[in-house]
Amino acid sequence: KSLNVKVAGSSLPRSLFGRFHIIFALLKALWLSLYVGCTYSGDVFVTDQVALYNLVLSAFSSTPIVFYCHFPDQLLTKRTSRLKQLYRIPFDVLEQISTAMADTILVNSRFTAGVFYRTFTWLKDFKTEVLYPAVSIPNEDSFMKFKCVPPSSKAFVFLSINRYERKKNIQLAIEAYAILIRMLEERGKGRQVKPNAENQAKFSTPHTPSPRLIIAGGYDERVSENVE
Repeated sequence: KSLNVKVAGSSLPRSLFGRFHIIFALLKALWLSLYVGCTYSGDVFVTDQVALYNLVLSAFSSTPIVFYCHFPDQLLTKRTSRLKQLYRIPFDVLEQISTAMADTILVNSRFTAGVFYRTFTWLKDFKTEVLYPAVSIPNEDSFMKFKCVPPSSKAFVFLSINRYERKKNIQLAIEAYAILIRMLEERGKGRQVKPNAENQAKFSTPHTPSPRLIIAGGYDERVSENVE
């Protein structure tokens, strides 16, 4: 079933000469919240990324709010000077208060849940639920279109889905996978493998294929690390 998608606020700028992103993001969130709160009604509001939606919508409506917390915004900025630290204080406080206005808080992983509680110390008594992002599983025709061999159902598949940014440390997954493959090759040659050689049988045996590593992620030309 298709969704009836309405777009609003797309004409609002994202920054002023490449600066003040947080201010313009909050202004856009304020405008969208007022627009939706005064125009539409429903069984539930689902918000994500910018917590200010929760604060504004809760002031206009008693409709339950589900907030999907990807990562605290205050951790996504660099505070390279004392002035920048002072500049961010009101936004950090506003984010924590706005997050608390949601009726249900979802996070995208247990890791994010841990970061949530370490960052939002005022919300330590709030309950969060983990909702993993959905992954669309392509059919075999899609694999053949891109000349990829789909992994066997008996193979161990390590799946890494991240943005292509340095802080995600995707290199660690590649290095760990390379070590695993080397250990399996050494074991196949009859050599002693360290460490945990006795556990390698669970990954590969004469009757199971070698493990696979699949790395996928988003790409945005506006993000310098993606381009680099």
